[in-house]
Amino acid sequence: MRRHLEMRREARRLMLAGACLWLASGPAGAEEAHLPFFRAHRDWLLRAFESLERAPLPPDATARAWSFDPFADESAAQRLAAVRASLDTATTLGDLEVFRVALDSLLDDAARAGARLDSLDWTFAAHLRTALEVTLAAPADLDVERVEAWLDGVPVARHELGPEERAALAAGGIFEVVHRVVEPRAQALEVRAWTRGRAEPSSTMLVVDPTPDRLAIVQLHLTDARAPARLVLSTLGGR
Repeated sequence: MRRHLEMRREARRLMLAGACLWLASGPAGAEEAHLPFFRAHRDWLLRAFESLERAPLPPDATARAWSFDPFADESAAQRLAAVRASLDTATTLGDLEVFRVALDSLLDDAARAGARLDSLDWTFAAHLRTALEVTLAAPADLDVERVEAWLDGVPVARHELGPEERAALAAGGIFEVVHRVVEPRAQALEVRAWTRGRAEPSSTMLVVDPTPDRLAIVQLHLTDARAPARLVLSTLGGR
């Protein structure tokens, strides 16, 4: 019985994944009218796929993820050090010419790497759907116990923070309040945060207007339990 349920769950996951991939890539031709249900329920499918149960990560997954440093490129560092050394040891015009050639080569490679990163950014943006992410940070003395969020007066998130989440916030971490697909239009966002010892929450209200096919990020920095949080707004996937 358990095996049967697992097979059904995996089949549902694959079906939703296939639907989401089709939605991301779009139809092969504008004149085609395949899968009208998927077109009419794009947001529902994406949310349903995001809510599927994921396989648990290994215990050390977080530690291994944080140990990766994309800027610690040993070969690039060695090359940069070599170019700098060629200048430090230059004593003749010929030595300076060697330094100039090495520096030009290094700058050309850096420009090509930058162009490649820009290309990857645009490719990533082309596959994004309009989404909203709201995070909360607060100092240890506030001790946030509950967070709720509304979009246009409709509740979209409600969290009772556990001991580990409260400890992470106190240590300088951030709490993800909302991460969901949204419509690319102006909408009223309200986030309420209850702190230890206070019956009334801090209420932060703003209008978000997500850019189509981008991730709108709202970072809330709560510093006073009686006042709205400080806002930091950004967008991922564009320039």
